[in-house]
Amino acid sequence: MNLRGWAAVLFLLMAGCGSTSRDGGLIAVSSDQDGDWDIVVVELDRGIALPLSVNRAFDWGPKWSPDGSRLAFTSDFVSGEIEQVFIIEEGSTRTISQEITGHQEIVLMAADGSDVERVTNSPSTDSSPSWSPDGTKLAFTSDRGGNLDVYVMDVDGSNVVQLTDHPGTDWLPSWSPDGTKLAFASDRGGNLDVYVMDVDGSNVVQLTDHPGTDWSPSWSPDGTKLAFASDRGGNSDVYVMDVDGSNVVQLTDHPGTDSEPVWSPDGTRLAFASNRAGPAEVYLMDRSGDGLKRLGVQGMPSDWLSAG
Repeated sequence: MNLRGWAAVLFLLMAGCGSTSRDGGLIAVSSDQDGDWDIVVVELDRGIALPLSVNRAFDWGPKWSPDGSRLAFTSDFVSGEIEQVFIIEEGSTRTISQEITGHQEIVLMAADGSDVERVTNSPSTDSSPSWSPDGTKLAFTSDRGGNLDVYVMDVDGSNVVQLTDHPGTDWLPSWSPDGTKLAFASDRGGNLDVYVMDVDGSNVVQLTDHPGTDWSPSWSPDGTKLAFASDRGGNSDVYVMDVDGSNVVQLTDHPGTDSEPVWSPDGTRLAFASNRAGPAEVYLMDRSGDGLKRLGVQGMPSDWLSAG
């Protein structure tokens, strides 16, 4: 862990977020602040960022369990095994230690970073977990069937069921707040668009149909809207639409890349990632696109939990 880098993040948060009356709670973030992707929790009320995973593996896309006690995320971290690697440079040999990594799997850990548990264990790539609202199941993406499809399983990794089966790429599932639907991104129609289906995989409906790329659907807490990222305007921006695909509204309009929208627990704000000031960082805005705030945290937000 690059502690000097994290001290800078803490300073920027405290300097930039002196007033957090509108923005509270905990944002789960995938951050490459220390040179590799780790899980970080941003405490908006206190203005600090806390790293939870400290390894040289790829840790990505943390999602809060409904009760806030655990995080599910994607990782290629195996078990903490260390290997010695010998590197010859200009006639001299030096030794470095690195952690052994494997296939991407779904991993759970407690909200404080303890009790890390791998819940999938297959030679395929398993990624992008999304909790059911009752906390008993995880939807996820896997290529175990030969291409990327959406699956669901019990939280302990048992009872895996394939929900989509298409030659295209189906990925990034997002569970609706009422537990009846899953939104996901798919290129089955030729372009990457947003789709929705029942949680048993039936009644697949295409919501966006645009020559651009639409991805990362995120349900509003009241279940009436879907935020998503799209490059339909020439570069990646954040959009919002009704859950039937109507009333598409562009929220950001910047030459940089804006993506990974995440709703606040009360549905009034959105967190998103933007590289408009350099490396991708976490920003906040009103659901109308106004009230922009830069947090000074490097990385991509993936979930926002109420602090109460």
